[in-house]
Amino acid sequence: MVAGVAVLLWVSFFHAVPPSAPPLSPHSAGYDWYLVLHLPETPNDPYQAAVAGRNLHIWLTALKRGGYQPLLFSDAQSRLSRGLGLPQRAVVLVYDPGFHRTFDTVSPILLNHRVPVVWVTNHTAVLRGDRHYMNRREMRRMLQSGYWDIGFSGDGFWSQGTPEERRQVQFNPALRLSWAPETGRQAINWLSALNAVHRLDIGSRWTAEDLLDRLATELPLQGTSRLGLRMIRGRLWGIIIPSAQEASAFSLQTPLTGTSRTLYWLGTQGLQDARLELQASSFFGQFFLWLRSGDNRQDGVGIGFSREEVFLDQRTGSKRHRLAVLPRKPAGNTLQATVTLSGQELQISGPDLPTTTVSLSPAPTTGRGLVRIAVYDHVRGAARAEDVNVILTPLTPLEHR
Repeated sequence: MVAGVAVLLWVSFFHAVPPSAPPLSPHSAGYDWYLVLHLPETPNDPYQAAVAGRNLHIWLTALKRGGYQPLLFSDAQSRLSRGLGLPQRAVVLVYDPGFHRTFDTVSPILLNHRVPVVWVTNHTAVLRGDRHYMNRREMRRMLQSGYWDIGFSGDGFWSQGTPEERRQVQFNPALRLSWAPETGRQAINWLSALNAVHRLDIGSRWTAEDLLDRLATELPLQGTSRLGLRMIRGRLWGIIIPSAQEASAFSLQTPLTGTSRTLYWLGTQGLQDARLELQASSFFGQFFLWLRSGDNRQDGVGIGFSREEVFLDQRTGSKRHRLAVLPRKPAGNTLQATVTLSGQELQISGPDLPTTTVSLSPAPTTGRGLVRIAVYDHVRGAARAEDVNVILTPLTPLEHR
């Protein structure tokens, strides 16, 4: 009871700054990517609505602490069209669909933080005067404040109402976007792929640490870095750690119910050429490193380690081409190797391996290639790798198409 009263009082005394104060406008820094976060709607229950307001304050404070800089879709489009690029860690916050009760809760908090937000609302509901949504006069005032982009979507707005059309959002005659079909799972968007915008669904129970950790999994690789793991809301995620920061080794093991375990490093999307220094104090089963790995888990250039040998593969769809099989002398369960992938050549070397260079067959690249690591064994729960250290150096800029 005391906690509930405290939350309600917190929201009651959270006064908004005067509407004349404009939202913060971060400086452009030439970046060609930004993040989109889909924020949860406010519940009907007054206590839960107060909790939602407090959570928004916590998230906005965390974003500022993490160096993330909010801006509107219209602002991002204007900067990109003028060739200015975007601020570092630019982030677009979205409410979709924007309910009236959500506006009542979040508006004063956003004004206090001077953070702009994209407001997507159901066009048909607005036309029929549904009071669950903002009316047209209210939305005009929202636009005039400079804090909001107003977008329309929903049933009846598009003549045919196909799934593709229902994903479209119309902001003004010059600004229209379409949500990606698998929207909700990814925050990052690149300038070269704005025809289908991704957004990450933020859970109502996320903490500030959950939010920052999850966004960190998608921050693009910049310079020599380490690959690490982080547990986020009960799930392991690959994370990129700047090499200047202290990083501990990680371990990877198959679950008791499975024969393999695979992890992806989302921040390496678009990585084509790289050098990796790989070490593991011990491994059991088989250890796989995949580069240029596409959306299809079978795509990419693979290096597999077993106790007796190392094999190099190139896969495209269901087709596998074995490039080389190298004996390990002496055989063992430790792992140390340097792998260089550059253009159409793959080179591998190590204390127990002959330096070997193989040619790759020409294969179309999607621009979405990334790094993934897996362990495998025929026995469930048996495969594992201990004290894994991976230092990754990009040899070319990330490519996105």
